[in-house]
Amino acid sequence: VQRRFGSGLAFYNETKAILNAAEGKPSALTTMALSSSNLPEVSDDDEGDDYVPTPSGASSLLAVSKMLQIPGFDGQYLGLSTLATLVDPEKMSPQTSRKVSAELLKPDSESDVGPQVFTYIISRKEDEDYSQLRILALQVLAFAIKATDIIPAFLRDDLRAVLLKDVKDAEKHPRAACAALGSMEFFVHGDEDTMELNEAFETARAAGEARHNMLMLQAQRCIANIR
Repeated sequence: VQRRFGSGLAFYNETKAILNAAEGKPSALTTMALSSSNLPEVSDDDEGDDYVPTPSGASSLLAVSKMLQIPGFDGQYLGLSTLATLVDPEKMSPQTSRKVSAELLKPDSESDVGPQVFTYIISRKEDEDYSQLRILALQVLAFAIKATDIIPAFLRDDLRAVLLKDVKDAEKHPRAACAALGSMEFFVHGDEDTMELNEAFETARAAGEARHNMLMLQAQRCIANIR
């Protein structure tokens, strides 16, 4: 989770509390500034004071949804950054990232977060702030697919077309291409036209060699999956 401008103890406490809650970790009340309305409720029961129920993927997405309802860039950035952390299996526990990711990718999820993420990915705007948010959404998708090994069947064709365009535009938009390749890596198996994919990956690899090392490495992984 990142703060775009400046720093603040309240910001740190809030984001830390959200991530702890997603993994079912207790937090000291003196270090938490986040109100209870922003976190999944924990009910008292007969299982003792040390019992901390594991929140569901839906409850974690509820906290993110509230962030995304904040008007303006900062609210959107905070929500997507938090979501990117929640679905990243290298930053959260595999169980947590899998649960949140599975809920995010469900076609019948009660959460509105998934549709918002997909809208950012499928829609393109020539706006700097929007482009930053779209790259975050692309990273969220890549992490979620990695955590679950699920490509949403109801969106596969639309996602493939959009992600492939991002990869082909690697020379102009290397960061978006790199983020898109994170998902395209999982589209290789079972794809009907791996030759088209390989050509796009080679284009991205060449662009990466010239100006973006991470893009080059990600393209190489995708190419290796085809071969």
